[in-house]
Amino acid sequence: IDSKIKILTDHGDKMRFRVSDPVSGQKRRLSLQDLEHRDAGGDPDQRASSERQIRTILFKMLGKEEVLKEQMQSDSGKAIREADRVRTVYRHSSRKLPVPSFTKEEIDKLQEYCIEAADIRRFSYLEGVRSDLERTGKIEPRSKDDLHRLAARKTISDLTINRIGRERDELNNRRYYRFVDIGDRRVSLAQLDREGQAPGSPVWSFLEKLKSTALRLSGKGQSSTIKTESDRPRSDILRKLDEELTAIEKDLKAEKNKAKFIGKILTVDPKCASAEPVYSIEQLAEIDALSLRLKLKPSYEKNWVEQRTLIESATSDSPAARRLLKANPRSNLSEHKTETIAGRALALEIVAKVELEKAKEDLKTFTKSRRFYKFGIADKKSVSVEFVSLHDVELPSRSSLLDRALNEVFDSREHRSLRRTVSSLVRAREQRLSDDVAAAKDILVSATRNSSEFKQFSLFGLRSESTYHPIFTFSEIRLLEIRATNTPDPKEAARLRTVLDSASDKPVHSLKDILRDFENPEIISAREREHPSVIQEGTSPQRSTAFDDTRRDPKEIRVQSNQDHSR
Repeated sequence: IDSKIKILTDHGDKMRFRVSDPVSGQKRRLSLQDLEHRDAGGDPDQRASSERQIRTILFKMLGKEEVLKEQMQSDSGKAIREADRVRTVYRHSSRKLPVPSFTKEEIDKLQEYCIEAADIRRFSYLEGVRSDLERTGKIEPRSKDDLHRLAARKTISDLTINRIGRERDELNNRRYYRFVDIGDRRVSLAQLDREGQAPGSPVWSFLEKLKSTALRLSGKGQSSTIKTESDRPRSDILRKLDEELTAIEKDLKAEKNKAKFIGKILTVDPKCASAEPVYSIEQLAEIDALSLRLKLKPSYEKNWVEQRTLIESATSDSPAARRLLKANPRSNLSEHKTETIAGRALALEIVAKVELEKAKEDLKTFTKSRRFYKFGIADKKSVSVEFVSLHDVELPSRSSLLDRALNEVFDSREHRSLRRTVSSLVRAREQRLSDDVAAAKDILVSATRNSSEFKQFSLFGLRSESTYHPIFTFSEIRLLEIRATNTPDPKEAARLRTVLDSASDKPVHSLKDILRDFENPEIISAREREHPSVIQEGTSPQRSTAFDDTRRDPKEIRVQSNQDHSR
């Protein structure tokens, strides 16, 4: 509850809710930050109304958590006082506290929470308690299903480590161009430098020079104060960037510790190492986003196979079947499943094209400006960061042969070292962007192959048309909107706006909601009788055996899931 309250307090302005868009007037998922940064021109009254709706929702969520916290503290007060009394007795008698007598379900629940919160210290302590209880026979060892879920956690952690590592590298490479919020402005170091170099009024420049000369001759020493005032925004930006980098490093360290500890548990017993991951619906959605963002084709393809298998294995007891039956008794569940699979395949192909165009644009932009792209280089002597480009450290090339020879002879060791460092950073970033383009192409090839099954060819096979409509998620719609606004290609922008207009009259859900619609309640009940739910409210996992062989019949694949709790 405390963590939820902290998230609402610190990051509530970034949470998106379905409200009316002040610009288009349509219902969209927007945050307070989106409304603040949205271009002017919308209806001011509508903008104020949308802002009030979001703030009301946030206040209600925060109030609910505060009430739950107060109720929890009241209910657990007696138990806490009794536990404190026991600790006091054992401490005064210099005896070691007994091992807490958890049930297996309780320790599963606590460790699940520790994994979610990346609290490895408590997870490690609980693992020791579990070992003592298993050794004395008070609880049974982990089942195969428990190991499957741990293996899934390990896979997610590995992908998350990759994602956080890329965020750290991107922040280091783009520190000079990274926008941060300073007061009521969103600015970067590059923008500050451009503003400082912008030509001003000749009269104003003359007055500024006259003022600085008078101050210098008077000996009042105010020129340093003026310089300090002008450098203050720059120091604030650097401080914000350092805070972001520290937070990323902290998250990366916690995720690595989590993956290391889970991997240690899985390798203790030889039979644990071969445990196949069992993913929840939330984890399938997370892998979907991570594999596309990291451009990992194997994970992307396996995740699509698993999502399709999950939808195909839905029975007449699933929520989708019940909804269809209620709307029209003659509805066909099989057709609905095909429409959903086809819609998601077509949507993923469009999103993959957008990701490829973004990767190409990033590479093209960097290739054009590689000589002037500034990297942050730490100065060990002054303990500061200097932003330099290849142009800044290269030797002059437009001079005579004699001048160039003299420059090379008198080039200092520090300057040569700096030039080598910047050159290696330029090559590394260019190679990284090239690899991203190649990986995005592979993702698009896979997505096109998945969607080709639901297209028919016309005009002698030169053009393909689909009989189905793409089904986008909230995040995908947001991605298309941003790309349509920022792309320099007018044809691509028009094409994306056409896609967005065609999807505007259709309901939009998250990927978790789409997949959860095809869960089978009878399997959930059976799973709950064997293993009670150990997930905190807000996680709502549905278990399914991930990345199975595509040649298996979907009817043979057993979908494993826990009870659904809405966040």
